[in-house]
Amino acid sequence: MLQAFVRFWRNERGIGTLEIIIIIAVLVLVAFAFRQWILDWVTNLFGQTDETIQQIDNDSYPSGLYPN
Repeated sequence: MLQAFVRFWRNERGIGTLEIIIIIAVLVLVAFAFRQWILDWVTNLFGQTDETIQQIDNDSYPSGLYPN
């Protein structure tokens, strides 16, 4: 079983331009389908980071980073 997997992994036949283009197209479609969720997540992440930086600048302890 392991030898078959290694043989399959090292076999480079069939990896061509068309397969790479199809993989990229699928990734683009998935990103396009979830674009609003991705944008909301990134915006939220940067917002939380900004709040934490502001708390550190104000010499207070940000929640979640220090024990009580």
